[in-house]
Amino acid sequence: MGDRSVPATEPVEAMQAAASPRAQAPPPSTFWQRTFAALHHRNYRLWFQGQLVSMVGTWMQVTAQGFLVFQLTHSTAYWVTSALPPAFRRFCSCCLAA
Repeated sequence: MGDRSVPATEPVEAMQAAASPRAQAPPPSTFWQRTFAALHHRNYRLWFQGQLVSMVGTWMQVTAQGFLVFQLTHSTAYWVTSALPPAFRRFCSCCLAA
């Protein structure tokens, strides 16, 4: 039969080693590797690229809107307020209209 009084510790130690984060991958060593470590994941790269394209489009829209406002009004005051957030823009338009 066998001696059942001595428990087997090898499977438990193997499970603990596999579950610990240190056993899976060492942490990145340099500053740049730590900074851009998330870019190793495909989904994050796709999200990041989408956000980059979206932000560039937003910047282009704000720039074109400011240019259009200035061309139509020839007023730097309206040009400046066109680039402000909408809530602050409403406040400024009340002040400029008076």
